Formats: sequence, structure tokens, C-alpha cells
Amino acid sequence: MRLLLVITTAALTFGLALLLFPELRGTETPRVIEVLELRPEDANFKIWREHMEAQYPPIPIAPYAESTMVRSSLALEILQKIYPPLRTTEQVWDARVHFRRPSNLDRNVPWPEHPNGQWRLKTNSNGLRMDFDASLRDEALVVGIAGDSHFDGVCDNEDALAGLLQKQLEKDQLGDGARGPVEVVNMANGGHSFYQYLGAMESLLGEPLGAPADLKSAAPSRLDAMVVCVYGGNDFSEVLKLAHYFGHSERPLGWGIDNVRLAPWRKTHLPSLAQAVESLVYFRNNPSEGKLALDRALEISDELLRHARYRDVPLLFVYLPSALESEPELHRDKHEQLLADLDISDADKQGLFGLGDDYLRGLRERGAEVLDLRPVLSENSRATGTPLYWIKDLHLNPKGHLAVAEKVRTWLREKLL
Repeated sequence: MRLLLVITTAALTFGLALLLFPELRGTETPRVIEVLELRPEDANFKIWREHMEAQYPPIPIAPYAESTMVRSSLALEILQKIYPPLRTTEQVWDARVHFRRPSNLDRNVPWPEHPNGQWRLKTNSNGLRMDFDASLRDEALVVGIAGDSHFDGVCDNEDALAGLLQKQLEKDQLGDGARGPVEVVNMANGGHSFYQYLGAMESLLGEPLGAPADLKSAAPSRLDAMVVCVYGGNDFSEVLKLAHYFGHSERPLGWGIDNVRLAPWRKTHLPSLAQAVESLVYFRNNPSEGKLALDRALEISDELLRHARYRDVPLLFVYLPSALESEPELHRDKHEQLLADLDISDADKQGLFGLGDDYLRGLRERGAEVLDLRPVLSENSRATGTPLYWIKDLHLNPKGHLAVAEKVRTWLREKLL
């Protein structure tokens, strides 16, 4: 018995060493990944949830009879646990999109890559990255933009997608047949994902929170077109925060043993880790989470399509790849060693990039209008050798926004002008 215990202990110790120090493994030994299946939320979280929801009852949201997804408007006190930035002064609570920037920000952000060495972070009175307050008047041509930090803009408002479309559509409106003032409303915000994109469209449609959509007596939509910008680098991992909360399930811890290897890189590459690399590692270590993320993304997209159909609002899904997918050669010097240290293989990349393929396929099967930016941006980068993302943190730079705006503008002209 003692001999068996010694052998078992030695085997476990050796196995742990192989996990913690992959360089000890032979090249022929395949990487062993533990797949964590969906589990009910743990007892402590369940007690916390029940206590908080008794104090701050969620408001269920189901606009249509065929709406099957489970979601609610959640109080600040609950969302602070799910979205830590709400515990700071950088984000404020919003009933529809859960969080947004504070109102009337106006400060310069140092940025060595920018020609001016900085860019201006400015919000309007509603906390949106815009230089004006939208009126949403009946005579206005209103275009909504939903997205994450890429379309919130790591640049001046006028250089981001919404600002560029504002100028372009104003120019298009000149002459005969003008439909009135143009208002491109930028609902994008850093950290937003699919649930927030849906909330953004519902906010612009102006329907009462939690009430069924009254299609018979509803006034004509104030929204003339909606553009939902999905970011393939981390939207699929971000959607899991609320997917697990609404599903009463426990989210896997995430990076597992790779946390040790990620730690030093977080000190030097934190922004670019957040843009794609942490999602690569997460879905590699938790493959079953990919299916849940895809299912929720398509379920939310179904609801977006219902709004578009019932309210007669043209809807475009824009798919933005990460820089590591669309222009990897231009970022190799900064990220090659990082990816090597984390043992990121082509198969690991496909685990994340493939979610984009599956998502776009699902949208097309549903008859959605889709703009896949992967070939557009890849061809642009190959032809010019000029990055469309900042080298520092892998967000779209002004040239990238311009490339996106040109494509979206073409679609808007076809639909509206």
C-alpha cells in the first residue's frame, strides 16, 4: 500500500510539473486541455444573487411573443460584480446597455503613435463619444452605431467610424432630395458586446423598458438604420459574462495554468492581450465555452433582426477581425515572442477565428445583411503595408476607421439616400 501511495504521488507530481513547465514535455506529447462543461453557479454566488435580486429586482425584457432569450435590466449594485469598471469613475450605470462613459468628458489622451502625440476623449451630455447631443427629431436622418472600444474610438471623435459617417452623410445629403439633418448616434463603448448592442438598438427605438413591443400603436421608428459592429477579438468571450449570469451557470476560471505565463506579459502588453490573446487562451483551455458564446451571440442577433423586421429598420452586421487575424505580419515584432511563450498554435487561433466563421454563417442563414471586414482590411494592409490598427494596443487607428467607413457608407447610401 505504501509503495502504491509513493508511485501515485510521484506520478501526480510529474504530471503537475509537465503542466506548469511545458518545456519538460517531449515534442511528440500533445497538449492536454481540460474541457470544463457547464455547471450550476456555486452555492455562495447563488446566495449572493438571491439576496441582491430581492433587494434590486431585475426587470425582465421580452419585447416579442417569440422572444426566447432570457435577459433582464440589472441594477448597478448587481452589475458592479459582473463589470468591475462600474466600481470606478470611468463608467456609469445605464438601464439599457448596462454601462457607458460619464457625461461631458473632455480630456487629451497621450498617444505617441498619433501624429499629434495625443487624441481627444470627448463625450456629450449622454456619455456618448459624440461632439453633439442627438435630437432624434422626426425630420432627422438617424443612424445608430453599436460596438465596443474599437468604435467608441481610440482617436478623436471626428476620426472614428461614427464621426466619419456623420461628415460623409452630411455631404451626401447636399442637393436635391435631402431628407433633413443627419444624426449618426455613436452608442459604442469599451467593454460592450452582444447584449449591449441589443440594448443600444432598443434604446434608440425608444420602447419602454421591459414592456412588450406595442407594434399596433407604436409611433414610426426614430431610427432610420442600425449598424452593429461585432469585434471578433473578444466579443465572444465578453458575451459570456451575462450569458452565465442569466443562465445561472458557473463560468470556468479562464486561463488556468496559463495565468502564470500571462502575468509578466500583462505588465508590458496588457492592451493587446485584452484585444485577442486572452480570448485565444480562454477558448483553448475551455473549448465548450465557444459553443455557448456562439449560441448566445446568434440568439441575441435573432432579437436584433426581429426589431429590424418589425420596426422596418435596415440593419447591417459589421464583423471586425483582430489585428492578429487581419494583419499579423505588421504586428509580428511586438507579438511573436508573446504568442510563442503562450504556445499559441495555428489551431488555437482557429479556435477563436473559427467562431467568427460560424457566426457569420449563422447570420447569413438568417438572411441578415453582413459586412465581413476580414478580406477588406487584409487586402488593404497587404497592398499598402500600412497598419490599420495601432501597434501599441491593436485598436483600429484613424486609417482603419476610414477603411471601415467607406464600406458602411456605401451600404447606407443604398438603404437611405
